[in-house]
Amino acid sequence: MNEETPNLEPEKSGLDDKKRNALLRYVAILFAVAFLLVLFSMLMEQRNSNAAMDQLNQSSASALQKAELLQDTNRQLEKDKSYLEGRLEEQEKDLEDLQAQLEESKSEQERLEEQLETQLEAAGQEEISIHRAYELLLQAQSGSGSALKELEQYKAYLGEYALKLYENLVKEGE
Repeated sequence: MNEETPNLEPEKSGLDDKKRNALLRYVAILFAVAFLLVLFSMLMEQRNSNAAMDQLNQSSASALQKAELLQDTNRQLEKDKSYLEGRLEEQEKDLEDLQAQLEESKSEQERLEEQLETQLEAAGQEEISIHRAYELLLQAQSGSGSALKELEQYKAYLGEYALKLYENLVKEGE
């Protein structure tokens, strides 16, 4: 039995070597497949990362361009605002000047209206005096001496012909 036992052991080690080699090959293949899967996964992740980075770079560049465009627009709007504020101040000043001129024009108009009323009253008085002078002249021609004396006050209102008539009447009355 002892002899058989040693025989069994070498055979076992022969089978064990085959099994061990097969097992080692199987494990090596599994490690190789796992390595390839990890490598493939890493490459896919790297590709996805690169795509995400490209997209982020494009978004960043687009955002920077938009920010620059917004800044330019903001600057232009600030210039426009300043210009319009200046124009508004000028127009407000012009409006104040025009209002002052309007007030001056109103006061000038009131002054002129007062002058015209005064002149109209004076013209009315002069017309009354002229009318009275001619009435007195007519009365003096008809022989009224009192009319001739009163006509003395109104002779400045007589025309050339009427003044000559008055002078003739005064000469006749003397």
